[in-house]
Amino acid sequence: IFLNIGSTNINPWISMDVAQHLRNLFILQNRIVWCKSISIGKRSHGHYKPINSLRYLNPLFEDIFHFTKFGNVKINRKAIGVPFVDKINLQAKTITEDIRCRGNVWFIPYETIQSKKEKGNHPAVFPKKLVEFCLLLHGFDSSTTVLDPFLGTGTTLVVCQEHNVSGVGIEVVEEYFDYSYRRIYNSYMRI
Repeated sequence: IFLNIGSTNINPWISMDVAQHLRNLFILQNRIVWCKSISIGKRSHGHYKPINSLRYLNPLFEDIFHFTKFGNVKINRKAIGVPFVDKINLQAKTITEDIRCRGNVWFIPYETIQSKKEKGNHPAVFPKKLVEFCLLLHGFDSSTTVLDPFLGTGTTLVVCQEHNVSGVGIEVVEEYFDYSYRRIYNSYMRI
């Protein structure tokens, strides 16, 4: 299970509280931080929804919890890997290719959205790349079926279509279901 949970400045414990509730059912195999925006030096990279506050910082990340039943699920770390910056690493006998594990902080810029309508009026959208990273990390083949129990705007199923993976989505809010249905259908028509 890859579970993406944001929090709010007023209640920063939300993601950790949800993860804690699952503690008796699953092993937290990996905790990943989705970094939506970052500043390096004087430059900012990515996008976020700014808040107007004298007390809080802008929230720039969300948690992704990777739960498994026993904590022993093999993952393909190099499927989302990055090339070595310092090529001297390639001289080590244990390194056979110019790629390393990305680690557990993923900088995936939050897609700029100008209006609520662009995101189906949904409060918690995420980029396709986030789903793709989870799918590639886990691995998939023709027998894989992905379940998204909180379908929202349908991003997970759009990515499944793009990778020829079966997917099932559950959504209880009719407005979100209608939006995701149209989005998935339109994505299918483009393939």
